[in-house]
Amino acid sequence: MTPDDPDFDSSVAPPSLPLVADIVVPQSLRATSKGRLVGGSDDLGGAARTIDRVARADCSVLITGDRSPALDNVARALHDRSMRGESPFVAVDCALVPAARLEEEIFGRAGHVGETRLGAVGAAEGGTLFLAYVNELSPSLQTRLLRLVREREHSPVGDVRIFKSDVRVIAATSRDLELEIAAGRFREDLYAHLAIIQVHLPVMPRSRSDAPPSSGIRPLLPEDGIDLRAAVEEFESDLILQALRKTGGNKNKAAQLLRVNRTTLVEMVKRKRLNIAG
Repeated sequence: MTPDDPDFDSSVAPPSLPLVADIVVPQSLRATSKGRLVGGSDDLGGAARTIDRVARADCSVLITGDRSPALDNVARALHDRSMRGESPFVAVDCALVPAARLEEEIFGRAGHVGETRLGAVGAAEGGTLFLAYVNELSPSLQTRLLRLVREREHSPVGDVRIFKSDVRVIAATSRDLELEIAAGRFREDLYAHLAIIQVHLPVMPRSRSDAPPSSGIRPLLPEDGIDLRAAVEEFESDLILQALRKTGGNKNKAAQLLRVNRTTLVEMVKRKRLNIAG
């Protein structure tokens, strides 16, 4: 699921159907000063193995769930266990920073010579930018973030210059972004670029005996890596064909099953040259 080339262009065919990893994170896990998840051996198990696999992919990750400490801890663990682990990890809580300051907090602000304020993007150069509660971003900030994850470039507030950025974006949300998209509050193209891999933190049961089994990435990432673009294309094509067969070729119903617009589905079928009669 991860390209070997660190200069992989994430703007090429972003998946509208993210590869999903369910990580059952035990309540007892906590972060050390380096951000690694620690806990009893029974606690770590499959969660740690899944985190390791996701961490190796140098592409955007969207973490979903409603447990604040777990969202942050998993993001830090993904950073620590990635190839960027020795580089900066910079976190911004989009729900806590006042809306009037959030743009500057993330992208910085231009000033006189030597007075430009470095934002989170600049501070995270070469490392990981973690945006907690990304669903709180305004439409204009969503557009700026899309430029960062798609084009890998940004401009500080009040600056006409364009700066190239080498950051891995990990975002987290406590809301269902597909519902936010349907309500017109979140950009569908931004969601597609953020959720190259989607990590879901299910609600943990109170009783250990009720705990569901830990599961890893579907599909699993081979030890020697995989061509992300080819894997995503194959994954999408298979699901599209399944949806069309299940609905007897009805594109409206197939689009509903896949949670995409009908026009998006039609364009994907044409681009992929899928034989829907097969």
